Amino acid sequence: MPKMAKQRHLNNAPITEAVIDLRIKPVLGDEVLPMLSSVKNEIGDSYPVCKEFRSVSGEIELEMKSGKSTVNTAGMAIEGYIYRNDDKKQIAQFRRNGFTFNKLNPYTRWEDILVEAQRLWLIYLEKTSPEIVTRIAVRYINKLDIPLPEPEHDLSEYLTEPPKIPDELNYPIDSCFSKIVLHDDKTDLLANMIQSINANVDHKTFTLILDNDVYKQGAYKASDPNIWGVFSQLRDLENALFFASITEKTARLFE
Repeated sequence: MPKMAKQRHLNNAPITEAVIDLRIKPVLGDEVLPMLSSVKNEIGDSYPVCKEFRSVSGEIELEMKSGKSTVNTAGMAIEGYIYRNDDKKQIAQFRRNGFTFNKLNPYTRWEDILVEAQRLWLIYLEKTSPEIVTRIAVRYINKLDIPLPEPEHDLSEYLTEPPKIPDELNYPIDSCFSKIVLHDDKTDLLANMIQSINANVDHKTFTLILDNDVYKQGAYKASDPNIWGVFSQLRDLENALFFASITEKTARLFE
């Protein structure tokens, strides 16, 4: 098995999106929507773009004889508001079911993201006074464009656990998708590890997506400051998953 990469800071990390997410229970009623909309009065200078966040509900009717189906859309209910900065690289979602902060490329530092998410979360708390946080999550989506290895697209140069087809099938891999769910019994942390591989049209490079969604479920008082310590645990696990998935050769491409 190829040796995993050493954990370290990568100056050109292939992170396309970092996400901090908190889900709450019970879901807040429509009466909080004016308060979520009023957030623009406090963060409008740094997040001037505001749009409604809507959910679609409806039903599908299937006619057995003809096999035809019809979709009846009940409506598009407002669930909250999405705030973006001028370059749309930082996004804050203030919703009835929780709060999410998205940082798009270019990535800076984990500490910067955590501080900004915490600042915005405190505004969410002030506006809505939620009771319980049921899910705390950190998600990192990495996009790696890597030279296509020869012969036969041997990915073991770049991945510690590359996809493998039976030896009897002498074909190169053009694409692959996998999802693994992990559970750490000691910390009670969970992780969805998603990996997708696609050979590009020129067949000189392939695109590797490493999407790690690490989370903890429970019942935390929404104002509990210990929530932010959980985020650090989640980030540490996500970082370990990333470097455990790639080889030193891959890591060096992004130093």
